[in-house]
Amino acid sequence: MNRIILGLGLLTVAFLTACGGSANWGEKKAPQEGEKKDPIVDVLALRRSNIALYERSTGRIDAHDAADVYARVSEVALAVHVEVGDQVQAGQLLVQLDERNVQIQLTSARLAAEESRLSLAKLRLDLDKTEADLKRIMEYYDPAKPESSKVFTKDAYDNALLARDKARNALDAAEVQQKKAQSDVDKAELALSQCKIFAPISGTVVERNVRANELVNASTKLYRITDFSLLELKLEVPEASMRNLREPARTAVNGGQPQPDISTAQAAFFTLTAYRNPKFEERFLGFVDRVAPTVDQARGMVAVTVRVVPPLQVDGETHKAILAQLDADSRKAVLETAAAAKSGKGSYTIKPGMWADARVASEVREGVLVAPGAGLVGDTEVLWIISKPKSSDEKTGVARRVEIRGRRGVTSEGVFEILMPRPSREEGDLREGDLVVVRGQTLLRDGQNVRLNYLGQ
Repeated sequence: MNRIILGLGLLTVAFLTACGGSANWGEKKAPQEGEKKDPIVDVLALRRSNIALYERSTGRIDAHDAADVYARVSEVALAVHVEVGDQVQAGQLLVQLDERNVQIQLTSARLAAEESRLSLAKLRLDLDKTEADLKRIMEYYDPAKPESSKVFTKDAYDNALLARDKARNALDAAEVQQKKAQSDVDKAELALSQCKIFAPISGTVVERNVRANELVNASTKLYRITDFSLLELKLEVPEASMRNLREPARTAVNGGQPQPDISTAQAAFFTLTAYRNPKFEERFLGFVDRVAPTVDQARGMVAVTVRVVPPLQVDGETHKAILAQLDADSRKAVLETAAAAKSGKGSYTIKPGMWADARVASEVREGVLVAPGAGLVGDTEVLWIISKPKSSDEKTGVARRVEIRGRRGVTSEGVFEILMPRPSREEGDLREGDLVVVRGQTLLRDGQNVRLNYLGQ
């Protein structure tokens, strides 16, 4: 009997152990933490915006106006008045050279000119005398009837005529000598004036090759001055893209040099290697100023000059026409960069020599439905759209797979055009405001519940 009871007890213990071995036998096992949560996806909304086709190229910033300053005479530099980085005005004294040798040459030239002047005056008197003598002889002597003269002989007439001609020749030679002496004076005066070296244009000194108390040779480059007020970006584009480029209309203001009309200009923007902001991408505004009339035969490239609009001068109203040619993201970035520069939050001084990555707007399509390029994974032609929110806080939704094969239009700057819409909302259609998954869509299933992380517009 004891053996039977012991066997029944062991069977009971084994059964309870298999069923969980606790007082909570019969309860369901709690799900793991990860099983309770739907996947999180990042989403952006479809929107209507302008989208632009761009011609892309790279180049360096250059100044429209720059001048190299050279020495014209060989003398010692007594004083150097400006350094690299100094702002100078046109006509400002840069270098003072030693004037003593040139001053001596000028004095000598002036004395020689005075001597020549006196000699010329004497020869004029001599000519006047010989002409008077010849005139007096001719009153009593007729060369056509020499035998009729009772006072002067033919020899007297011939001698007077010869003396007059010699006096004229001497006077002509003296006049030439006088001009030469005066040119020596002018040359010495010019050399004296060149001992003072002035700035030819207003701008910033970017290069200096002269020091005080050193000998400066003629034709030596002393300074380079650059005017930063008008900067350009030199680009090259393939000749196949030349048809997409245009110059602006030009109008002369107050009879001056014709200036480009911004309202007719072709927009461009560029980024600079020197400026990288982690909070937003700096983009700088410009417009096409000139397109080369010829094509480089060796490389098949066309030179394009883009005029730079400094960030401090960017104005939404003044530059409305060219800003409208940019896509929404680029336009926003340009205005944010300008606002940061004006508020002093960033130093966005554009300098000659900076490397730029530029885009020229060649075609603008207005008010099209655009989707973020990040919504596509690899070579797929599928977008994941969030619909049917599960709660009022709109933090959750249902993923819906939408095929867009054949609907992709222009692709530009991280977004692409959706060739839509249909007149009625049918299954698979897309509309402005729909949420597109841009991260986390790789493992999604059609109809799967997801949690949303909004990235903004």
